[in-house]
Amino acid sequence: MKKIFPFFLIILFVACQNEPSFEGIWLGNAYEMDKEVYVPIPRLMIANKDGSFNAYTIDQADSNWTNWEIKNKTLQIDTTKFDSAFYSFDQESFTFNGPFKAFFQRLAQAKPIDIKQFEQHLIQNTWESEFDQIEFKSDTDVIIKNKQTGYIEKACWGITLAEGHTFLIKKGNHIDCTGNYRFPELVISTDETQFKVKRWQNDSWKTITYNKVNSTTSDFLSEDFQLCNPYLYRGNPLHRYYYKGTFYKGGIYTINKLLNQFYKVPLNAKESGLIKVEFIVNCQGIPGRFSMMQFDEDYQLKEFSTEISEQIFEFTKSLKDWNAGQNDKKEAIDTYRFLTFRIKHGQVVEIFP
Repeated sequence: MKKIFPFFLIILFVACQNEPSFEGIWLGNAYEMDKEVYVPIPRLMIANKDGSFNAYTIDQADSNWTNWEIKNKTLQIDTTKFDSAFYSFDQESFTFNGPFKAFFQRLAQAKPIDIKQFEQHLIQNTWESEFDQIEFKSDTDVIIKNKQTGYIEKACWGITLAEGHTFLIKKGNHIDCTGNYRFPELVISTDETQFKVKRWQNDSWKTITYNKVNSTTSDFLSEDFQLCNPYLYRGNPLHRYYYKGTFYKGGIYTINKLLNQFYKVPLNAKESGLIKVEFIVNCQGIPGRFSMMQFDEDYQLKEFSTEISEQIFEFTKSLKDWNAGQNDKKEAIDTYRFLTFRIKHGQVVEIFP
């Protein structure tokens, strides 16, 4: 037994060494808003061995340190305690199990990046990955084309050094460079024709490779319509069907008046039912991203003749005098909106929101 006892001590020591620790640098990845729907967490958490703790927006480091500890499986950060059901972590990842799951990634030892040279490679060039195409127009402006949806958005970009790590940051929108962060990207390698980053993509932490490509201006013709919040999501209770003051100037009365001037009842029209046109009104009061659903009088899906449906669709797109909605801070925001047209024998007899 005396010979076996030291062996068990060695096993116990190794097991303790392999047990994950909260100590480290954690990069915020994403909140899970719904199944397969994620929004960025552009934050760093630093948990030091001495029990000191800090958390800040990735390009806005601050010096407000507090403390952390894990005792009896309860994680305490400052005065807030999280029991073991609320969090989990291993050697690579950390998850908060709140109303919306929050995913963080442990950062390994930083790799040195020549930031000045990296910036020079990026500017005035176009780069493509399997997910998107990016053109860095200047030292602040970037245009991003989503290869899956085809949507093109304007934003701002920068390179920031935080906790020894180099990050490519994209944020803002076509109006300014405030907020609206995209998923933060950890730069892991770069040269004149290629660079690699790690970021949250779709539903996990991935390595993304960008290759330098030739492009023409037509590849990045900007859409007239731009979201102010690129992560607007109809499943979010804060976004979905809560107009927050979004309205048409003159109201339904004006919309009806304009429709009477626009819509021509087709000859011998006998169709009845409902046509619902859904769209987004952005923070500037500009409508876009239109879609249409058609129903019979029993609310079953149907298709009207194009003489009716195309007129309704084009009429809705022609409405330009929208007033943008607001959030609780009285800031203009993007909102979902829809108009429903009740059709009776080809005539529009009612419009309702």
